[in-house]
This record gives sequence, structure tokens and C-alpha cells, in this order.
Amino acid sequence: MTDTSLVGVKEERSLIIRTRRTNPSDTYTVWPDDCLSVIAESHYTTVDRLLELNPTIINRDYIQAGQRIKLPKESEEISRFLSRLEQTEYPRDYLANIPQQTFNLIVNNRQALLDVSDSRYFGEFIHKLKNQLSPVKYENILMTLARGRPSYINANLFIINSSFSLGAREKKILATVSANDIRAELKSGDANMYGLAKLLRYRTDLFGTVIPELNAKDFGTLLNNFLQYKNEIRALSAVNKYLLQKTIALCGTPLSVENATFINNLTRQAQPGEIMYTERFSAGELDALEANNAKPIDAVRPVALVLANRGDYNGAFEKSHSRETIQPLTKAFDDNLRYREVSRDSEILPLVKAIGRQRKIDLLVIAGHGESSSIRLADDGDADEYLLDPTDESIVKGLREYLAPDCKIILESCSTGAGGGNTENMANFIAKCLPGCTVFAPTIDSYVHKFIFDSQNKFENIIYNDDPQRTYHVIYKDGELIHNDPNTQQQYLIIEQS
Repeated sequence: MTDTSLVGVKEERSLIIRTRRTNPSDTYTVWPDDCLSVIAESHYTTVDRLLELNPTIINRDYIQAGQRIKLPKESEEISRFLSRLEQTEYPRDYLANIPQQTFNLIVNNRQALLDVSDSRYFGEFIHKLKNQLSPVKYENILMTLARGRPSYINANLFIINSSFSLGAREKKILATVSANDIRAELKSGDANMYGLAKLLRYRTDLFGTVIPELNAKDFGTLLNNFLQYKNEIRALSAVNKYLLQKTIALCGTPLSVENATFINNLTRQAQPGEIMYTERFSAGELDALEANNAKPIDAVRPVALVLANRGDYNGAFEKSHSRETIQPLTKAFDDNLRYREVSRDSEILPLVKAIGRQRKIDLLVIAGHGESSSIRLADDGDADEYLLDPTDESIVKGLREYLAPDCKIILESCSTGAGGGNTENMANFIAKCLPGCTVFAPTIDSYVHKFIFDSQNKFENIIYNDDPQRTYHVIYKDGELIHNDPNTQQQYLIIEQS
């Protein structure tokens, strides 16, 4: 009779131990069906290291359920790092202060790197890798991560998105994507069509072509797959019409009337305010926002307007915009929430006017990649029309007529409150243009934010990076800027009472 308490080597099974890990510990209790190789990989070590620490294990191929196995200190250290990275709301601060020894353990452990890459804050870890490693070492780690994930296409896209910018190393990774990689993804049965489209778009932007080896059959397969995911293809058309048009031109397959109409609608010029970055939302959220946008404002209830950037070079707004902005605002304002996308500064005033003429706006959110002196609305170049900045004084002042006397203005835009009251930042600029409105802005790069409402769903505050000291707010009254000191709470209370 087979002793079921003994565990044989079962290399083919899934690495289930990782899902069992709870608090970091210096020992591990064997479960039925465990084996040393899986325990070792799941705890960032090797079988030989486990045998060295556990001399009572005589046969490396058999261990007993319930047996306690001593783990190396480095395993506990890596596990603790991963646990804290996943829980922290200040990833850059946390990563900046981790011991060099811990950082080295992660960098030199393949499984630890793969697990870090599954963290929601992997982008911040990428920043640290870039800053501390040589270019060659950094590139090797990126390639290790790409090869360690199930889909090579998804892995490349994941790394490029996490890197926040396309430097020489990321471009080199893009250049390695071949026609066979594309074909393998399409045959996988679980292709990430939006991810694939986005990766092809990156290649097109960088190299002026998709992938020369792709043939008409490949493009036909791409188009058929795209048409099964119409929400994704809408997003694709917003960022790169060339790729969509090339796919249609090269596929060699006539389109049905329905699909031809759909494609024609996509490739037309987007109207100001129209939602094109559909990948930021679930299908239900998108339907609700578009339904709201199509009907009149209820003039009895408060109204909120979100002006969102149409350009998002690193996908940051795909990850957080719905969860952190749209969902809480929908709960507070219901169908009196309006959402408009903008790509040029000249579009802002007409969009605000259209809403404010029905009821003056109580809460205005302006979203875009930011720095202290500007908010980027589109990725189409560095021309001033794609930026909201102090050159747009007449536009911003024109908004006052359509905003409530005590309108709250939220800048969902990094560093637009940097320097507080001592700097010519965007928060101070907007406050001076719009007397009586309180402007809220982050003082640093903002990764997460949280809206605070009272029991009647009236807006009270916004907290960036889960830290009130990261929030700067300012109001212009009687010719003076009244603002908080982000490093203290005293002046914050004075502002609330004023």
C-alpha cells in the first residue's frame, strides 16, 4: 500500500505553495503532495540549501506531510519584503529605504523577481532597478522577467508599461518581437488583443512599420480577433488609426456591412469631449458614463465634471482612473457626473460652458500627466496646445462664470501642488484665476488618491498617496492666497474654517 503521507517529486504540478504563504517565517510545514523542489522555488532558495539546513532529510525525493522544514534567513527576508511592498501605499519611499542587502537578494533571485513583477507596485521597483543597476544588468533582468511569464507578448507589454517610458532597453525588447510571436499569441486561445494591439502600436510609433514578416493571413486573423473585442478596438483606434487602417488594408478580406460601418465610425475624427480611451473603464462603467453624457443635467442636484486627458503615454490612468476617481464620484453624484476627454487647451472652456449653463459645476476634476508648471492633455507633441499651463490664463479665467461660488477643483495630476504657497505651481495659478474656488493638488508624484465625502456625499477633501501631508490646497480670497502647509495640519484647519 502506498503511504500517502509521503510526498514524491512531482515537478509537473503547479506551484501551489506560493498561494499558501502567509506571514514570513523561518520554518515551513509540509503539506500533502509537497516536494522539496517546489518548496525551494516558492521560498526563493534551492534544494541543496534546504538539505544543508535540514540534515535529517535523508532522501531528497521524499518528505513527510506535517514535517517542519527550516528555511534560510534570506527566504524570510525576501518574503517580508514582498509582503510589505504589496501593503504599502508609499512604494517609492519604501523602496528608497530598503537595505541594500535585501535589494541584492531580490535582484539575484529569479523567482523573487517574478513575484515582485506581480506586485501592483512593480513600476516603482523598475525605477529603482534603473537607478541602481548597470544598463546591461537592468536589461538582463527585464529579459528574465519576459521569459518567465506565460505569454511573451504580454510579458513585453507588461515590462514596457511598468517602465513608464521607452528608453533604449525597452526599444530593444520591442525589436525582438517577431511575426512568430504574434502568431503564437493569436493561436493561444486566450490572446490579449488589446495588449497585442498596444504592443504593435508601440512598434509602429518607434520603427514606422508594424512587423514586416506579417502576411495578409496574419492581418486577417488580427482583424477578426479585434472585431470580437469592440471595446478594445475602440481604444486602439484612439491611439493609432494607422495600425487599424493598415490591418484592414492588408488583411485581404472584405468587411461585412456591420463591421465596415463600425470601422468607419472609429476612424473618423474624434469629437472634443468624446470618450475614446475606453480601456480605462469596465463595459458597465462606460455605458453609464456615455448614458450620463447624453442626457441633460438635473439642475436640482450637485454636478461634477471630469476633464480627462486623451493622452496617456505610460498607461497610468488605465490602472487607477476608474477605481480612484469614477467609482467614488459616481457614488456621490450618481447620474449628475459628467465625463469629457480633452486633448487641447482650447477644448476646455466650451466643454465646461456646456455643463455650467445647465447648472453651475460644484466639483471639477482635471486629469493629466503633470508637473509643477503644466498638465499634459495629449501625447501628440510638445506644442503648447496640448498643455494646460499659465499661458492659458484667459481660458481658465473664463471658467469662473460656469462654476459654483465655492467650487472644488481637483487636480489629478502629479506634482501640480509642488512647493506649496511659495511656488508658481499649477494649483496657485488656477486658484488666482478662479477666486473663491478651492484647488486641491498633490505635492509629489501621485500614485493613488482617495476622495473624502461627508455623510451627505458632499466633498470634503482628497488625500494623495494615503498621506494628508501630500495634499496641497489653496483658495484665492481678497487678493491673497490662503493655503495649507502640507507638512502640518494646523493651517489646514484654518482653511476649512475660513
